[in-house]
Amino acid sequence: MSNRFAQVSIAGIALSSTGLPSGTPAKAFIEDGAKFSDVVGSSSIALDGTVYSQIAEQAGRGVAFGVRCDYLGADVARTVRTAVVDAFADGAAVRVTASDAFVEFDVYAIPDFTQGSWITYESFSGQILKGVRFRFLATGEAS
Repeated sequence: MSNRFAQVSIAGIALSSTGLPSGTPAKAFIEDGAKFSDVVGSSSIALDGTVYSQIAEQAGRGVAFGVRCDYLGADVARTVRTAVVDAFADGAAVRVTASDAFVEFDVYAIPDFTQGSWITYESFSGQILKGVRFRFLATGEAS
């Protein structure tokens, strides 16, 4: 039986109970994952009704995406935050791998500050964060 939730790793840290792939996976969801496709394009319609399209290979660059966890341990969230902040401070991107029933990607990414903070959560109780969101901008494919 396939897993109903996304399997996600950020900077080598699995979104799980322990931060390791062997831990119990977090209930994770990929946000805007459908943007990862082989090509991107734009279309316009001329006055006579003719459709003109431009298509280009995307290769995972410039895609804004997110990962949401219903619940995530504070230790795991802190470890992810530290790894991403340290890499960003050094001018480097982090590797983000994710897969669910619809999309799978392996990219390098930087924090996305376009909506404010790149990491948010709804509430915190008993070392558990509820409604954790990580937002990233992909800089290119890792593979």
